[in-house]
Amino acid sequence: MTHVVDLSSRLPKGTRLNGVYEIESLIAAGGMGEVYKGFEIETGEPVALKFIRPEMARDDAFLALFRREAAALARLHHEVIVKYFLFSQEPDLRRLYLAMEFVEGEHLGDLTQRGALPVEKVHTLQKRLALGLQAAHDRGIVHRDVSPDNVIVLDGAVEKARIIDFGIARSDLLVGETVIGGGFAGKYSYVSPEQLGMFGGEVTARSDIYSLGLVLAQCLLGKPLDMGRKEVEVIERRRSVPDLSRIDSRFVPLLERMLQPDPADRPNSMTKVAQWPLGGDERTLVSFPSAPVQAPARAVAPPPRAPDEKRAGAARMKLFGAVALAGASAAAAALWVLRPADHSAPSPAGRPSPQIQSAAPPVPDRPEPEPFRKVQQIIQSFDGGSCFLAVPHEAGARDIEIDGFGRQAPFEALDAEIQRVTKINPRIEVREAPQEFCPALDLARKFASFGGPPLTLSVKARKLSSGDQLAGDIETTAPSVLLFILDEEGVVHDVTAQLRDAAQAKSFAMKLALKSNRHLLRMLLVAIASAEAVGGLEASNGPAARVFASLGARLAALTKPPAIAVEFVSLENNDGK
Repeated sequence: MTHVVDLSSRLPKGTRLNGVYEIESLIAAGGMGEVYKGFEIETGEPVALKFIRPEMARDDAFLALFRREAAALARLHHEVIVKYFLFSQEPDLRRLYLAMEFVEGEHLGDLTQRGALPVEKVHTLQKRLALGLQAAHDRGIVHRDVSPDNVIVLDGAVEKARIIDFGIARSDLLVGETVIGGGFAGKYSYVSPEQLGMFGGEVTARSDIYSLGLVLAQCLLGKPLDMGRKEVEVIERRRSVPDLSRIDSRFVPLLERMLQPDPADRPNSMTKVAQWPLGGDERTLVSFPSAPVQAPARAVAPPPRAPDEKRAGAARMKLFGAVALAGASAAAAALWVLRPADHSAPSPAGRPSPQIQSAAPPVPDRPEPEPFRKVQQIIQSFDGGSCFLAVPHEAGARDIEIDGFGRQAPFEALDAEIQRVTKINPRIEVREAPQEFCPALDLARKFASFGGPPLTLSVKARKLSSGDQLAGDIETTAPSVLLFILDEEGVVHDVTAQLRDAAQAKSFAMKLALKSNRHLLRMLLVAIASAEAVGGLEASNGPAARVFASLGARLAALTKPPAIAVEFVSLENNDGK
């Protein structure tokens, strides 16, 4: 039955709580209790005060869980989530309450009543709300009541949206009395199947993912999806993905995943939701999968090559850490341009065929030999201009190979400088990169000199036919990993959502297909690993200059430097042209 709020339990204006807060007015009343606007007596700062229904407070199990989660929320600090200050009992009233930050703005539900939001605004909301919820999930807190009414938009700007009213302990209290016929405080339109007891009835972080999917759909439509009103309809319409035919096609792949009835089929974290790219625009030449496919088994990395072994087989890219530089400690970068594997030579017996790799290994335990270190120093200080990357490789005591990409002229000058200073005649191979790759290459060069976490980017094959699967691994100890594909039209595709978790690694496998009659498309894979999440990206798809400028600003703000690895891949139409 529907819960009836006891009006006699409401508290009058001027009521003081523990000598700290004073009630000003009632904001709302619902299944969990009442919420008042108040202020801190000493400072006058406004607060929201949520009182728990007395009958709930008498449940010892509920009270213990409520205290635990309230304490966790008080330690949670994220710009998207309202701050939780205090959970206490007013001794004279004998009422339990929660003091929170007071946020004044418009409910997202009211905003959508005026019509659908622009797709780009919804994409911003997608990333912002998902990152906030992920912060809560990281502390074991599930919101359980994600809905437009629990999102406040400040100053009409979705970029300032805040999440309020976590449903603390709600599901545990109402087991056996969930939505149908009970006092569930959530909304029928946004509850997940498991909140109705389906799929085992266990409410986890993936329940919030489902609810957020319904919220995003409402933002795109200007009204909620029809998820049923009668009890039978509410359950039945959660047995399959709802009708998304009226949703902007760029959002359909994401919502199809978020609104899977079985929690196991949804994205495995809000991080994946936040990083999911908005569908390509008209300039997109490559179609990307709407959902990750099973990644292949990770290949075993090849053993170190002998000094005199020619660079056949898999090509490799390394990012070196700090080395001694002119009497001070500095970082030297070494990026190896990737070359095709030599498939004509058989692999030695017992050795698995290596993947094509780019790696950022830890700092070597011993110093590099003097000639190689001198070459590193020269490259470190050499000004090759924009779109210039030079990567030395030690092939022998005084045998230095340099892989470079960019324009030919700077490498001729680099060659002359190395010979002048070291008397070494390096072997330099230059791969000319299209101008559209320059923003990514400049970003990689900028951060390569700082030394980041270990990072290895591997792909199964660099040359693909349209419709083939691009598969590989990103091995790193860093907790935050991003993956982008930059095509030679200068369009960036954020494919981070295609990553699957593995032990100290991320795997990816996605089918790529040319959308046009173009015969060949060159692409650059860019992997970024960092010790902390790279938040606040307003657009992770689109023109390379804009995307990598935004990335550069966000990476520069991190407390620890990131590592960046790149990989060349080409996609060719298999029509024999």
